[in-house]
Amino acid sequence: FKTVLEEMEKYGPELLRFWVLSSHYRSPVDYTEESMRDAGKALERLRNALAGAERYASLPPGEEPEGAAATLREQIALHRQRFREAMD
Repeated sequence: FKTVLEEMEKYGPELLRFWVLSSHYRSPVDYTEESMRDAGKALERLRNALAGAERYASLPPGEEPEGAAATLREQIALHRQRFREAMD
């Protein structure tokens, strides 16, 4: 038996939330060390993708394809706003 507080101390609240949110709501949840390790890898891939997008969006004009960075910045802001609204 493990408490949520114990697991938050072990993995951190962000990873625990990601693990919960990545499970389908109608599927049984099987909490294991392996599932947490897999969630950690998936979260790291997501962070890397976001970091790459943010680096690309911050390029000075002329160093990216025409308008691509501006479009990417708009899409990032839009999806960040939608995510926050969905989480409220």
